[in-house]
Amino acid sequence: MGDRIAYFKKLKVGDFLQGPESIEVEYEAPQYVRSGWAEAPGVVEKAPGGVFRYHLRAALARGHAGSETDRAFMGRKLTLASNLRDELSFGTGYTVLGDLSIVEDDGTDKTTTDGEVAAGDDQTMTIDADLSLAVGDYVLLVSASTHEIVEVETTPTSVTFTGDFANTWADGSTIYRLLYYVPQASAQQVPTITGMEPGTNNASVNLDFIFASAADPVDNL
Repeated sequence: MGDRIAYFKKLKVGDFLQGPESIEVEYEAPQYVRSGWAEAPGVVEKAPGGVFRYHLRAALARGHAGSETDRAFMGRKLTLASNLRDELSFGTGYTVLGDLSIVEDDGTDKTTTDGEVAAGDDQTMTIDADLSLAVGDYVLLVSASTHEIVEVETTPTSVTFTGDFANTWADGSTIYRLLYYVPQASAQQVPTITGMEPGTNNASVNLDFIFASAADPVDNL
């Protein structure tokens, strides 16, 4: 059993999520205004908006990915802060919007690519472990410099699939089977990366993020 995790663009949101995310629909309700002559108020209707908000609570844990010194963990916290600032910026495409990707279990839904795959339509990718992919599923490919989400078109074998790739991906690239993703998301709240938990430098917990999007979430559940 692994961890529930999330990515915003190419940034992993902490080491893991402390639980499933909360989903809120924010909208502007109709207004009731008093009438000058009638007993009942009138109703002023307008477009409700309907923005989706996703509340994520993440954590960093010293040694989560293996043995780690206090100094190395401090370095990871600094790196998270720096990378977060980068992803909140315009980046490629000159927009602050990006994909919010949710992975149900990185123990079973994560592997690496077996061989390079060139950018293009109807390309075949081989992976190093069976992710139980089905036609219509979505996968996240991510590296230090870029990411993309690909829909599975066909599954010739349990470790191969075809799809349309915007980027060329090298052998050993990280790939996740997604639970769902949110296109055109923006960060509405980012946390303070806490210093001591409790009285030590072993964890930073309750890192609360809020992401919003006017686009529907995408899934094949």
